[in-house]
Amino acid sequence: MTAAYRLKGLGWFGSCVAVVLGFYLVSLQVAAERKKLDDVNTRIRNAERDIRDFHEAVLAQGALPLDVLEEQVDRYIAAKKG
Repeated sequence: MTAAYRLKGLGWFGSCVAVVLGFYLVSLQVAAERKKLDDVNTRIRNAERDIRDFHEAVLAQGALPLDVLEEQVDRYIAAKKG
């Protein structure tokens, strides 16, 4: 075998390594983005529950004067913070 033939074989091997390494790096990026999206989806689901709780707290008493409604909202916010 000639030296050129051996070098040609190394070229094929190098390109295969590059392809596999690129695939691995892209799959790592995809996994990281999926984890970020899962975190965002969890926060969205929690926010939807909070909005439903807030609506329930505001609408539970029915029609109220605005000053009473404001007090009720303040109590709801204080309860959620504490």
